[in-house]
Amino acid sequence: MSHDNPTISIIMPLYNSGTYLNEAIESIVAQTYTDWELIIVNDSSTDNGPAIAQEWAEKDLRITVITNTNPKGLAGAINTGLAAARGAYIARADGDDINVPDRLERQIKFLEEHPSIVIVGGWYETFGEGLPRIVRKHPTRPVVIAWRFLTNTYFCHPTTMYRRSVLADVPQYPYTGSEDFGFFSQVVHTHQGANIPRVLLHYRQHQTNYSHTEKPAIAKSIQDIYAQNFLWYRGNMEHVDIFFQFHTTYDLPLRHLWNIISISISIARKIITTYQASLLEKIHLYSAIKIHIILALGMHYARKLKKLC
Repeated sequence: MSHDNPTISIIMPLYNSGTYLNEAIESIVAQTYTDWELIIVNDSSTDNGPAIAQEWAEKDLRITVITNTNPKGLAGAINTGLAAARGAYIARADGDDINVPDRLERQIKFLEEHPSIVIVGGWYETFGEGLPRIVRKHPTRPVVIAWRFLTNTYFCHPTTMYRRSVLADVPQYPYTGSEDFGFFSQVVHTHQGANIPRVLLHYRQHQTNYSHTEKPAIAKSIQDIYAQNFLWYRGNMEHVDIFFQFHTTYDLPLRHLWNIISISISIARKIITTYQASLLEKIHLYSAIKIHIILALGMHYARKLKKLC
């Protein structure tokens, strides 16, 4: 292990997470894989978070605290961390979540064993005061992730680790409400990603989560990024709205069936060609699309029947 050349750079944006920060940092320090640097980027916090982060930096030389002179927002804080990162792999972490002890070890092993994969996430468990613990399971196969990624992100951002080489094609996070969806969409257009089918993170839910406080901006951003994704895969914007409805809400009236099948097949072909997918991957992709179409048809007419009752 070398402090000068760590294998993994972990980027943790910090904005008023003092209440949970000790627990979050402890879960990094307790990792079974130890060759890392933790870059904590303070983006105009007004609580005791920066002081807590600095205490940790004084105790562990692998931890660095950077303070943005002016507030840059979440995307800007991450980009500040990327500019300072030295590792061959970049990992994300948040100041209010708890990483399982072998998260980094499992992910770096996965990337080393799967050279065609450039980014890996994992399943995660949500928790919070008065809330049930629920395990969230994102797709694990690259082709299915690419298909699902048209309309939203299917990586839990603070579970992700990716090769530094990704930054040659996508050098920074876009300054938009859904910065992770924007960044990872560009990555999976041309590079394969996967999720490890195991809980790697305990994701804390509370009222000051970014996903709560910036909900309108995130919703608008998702629509904009979806349009960009659709254009990239299709080359035109014909039927963009009906495909979004089908893809996100499983709503497919019979009159749109042929258009949806046609669009889905053309997108699938582009994914297969770009990824040079194996026969097994092709089967998984077309099976996922078939199931989605059947469910969307069924749910559309179930909703109509419910309205009549």
